[in-house]
Amino acid sequence: MTAPRLVAPVLDSLALLTVLPVGRRPLGLPAGEAALAFPVVGGLVGGLLLGADWLLGKVMPDAPRAALTVAAWAAVTGALHLDGLADTADGLMVPGDRTRRLQAMTDPRLGAFGAVAVAALLLLKWSSLLSLEGRLRVGALLLAPLLARAAVLLPMAFLPPARSEGMGVTASRGLGRAAALAANLAVAALALAAFLPAGPALSLGAAGACLGVGLLALRRLGGITGDVLGAGIELAEAAVLALCATSVRRGWLT
Repeated sequence: MTAPRLVAPVLDSLALLTVLPVGRRPLGLPAGEAALAFPVVGGLVGGLLLGADWLLGKVMPDAPRAALTVAAWAAVTGALHLDGLADTADGLMVPGDRTRRLQAMTDPRLGAFGAVAVAALLLLKWSSLLSLEGRLRVGALLLAPLLARAAVLLPMAFLPPARSEGMGVTASRGLGRAAALAANLAVAALALAAFLPAGPALSLGAAGACLGVGLLALRRLGGITGDVLGAGIELAEAAVLALCATSVRRGWLT
């Protein structure tokens, strides 16, 4: 495979998942094997966050430093996944049938369930990051975005779309289950290298969060949507941070 063909999926994924300037790219979700570039994007996001957090640590106390790092986290993605989390919470929790829930997810207004979900998640990210320092903090910032974007490949490959069109359909088209599993095993190996021997538990936590919201969507909506995938990424990132935070007292990652 030529270099341009290798780079194109990464650029397409960067254009979709971040606000980084990569030139004009297709607006659709990179489908099939191209979606395997998602973890690469996660690694780049993690590197940017680590740099921003290091700079903030030079001039800020711990609490505002953690808050601004979380804000930068949302900014680099254009709050895309937070928007998906809000829409997913509103859709999954609204009473009624599948059709009403899917309609609620397309409503541009922020509902009570969505507002609470976003606030709770940001608070969890901030408080978890606030408790981390040194090697644990570096590992959490680098691994959380990477593991989450690998984990989201699992519902993409294993769960059906809820609608006949949209990102949920595109996401599930052409991505093999074996490829999605292989990507997660690869990032689990990176987590193992960072935190020997318990690092892969972080990958399992991210996968559990993504598949958990995906299975809930399967039950309530009949399948996944683009919003559900965004929610899965946010929940997986928060799960990795929270697991790292438990190690501050338990010491299982150190």
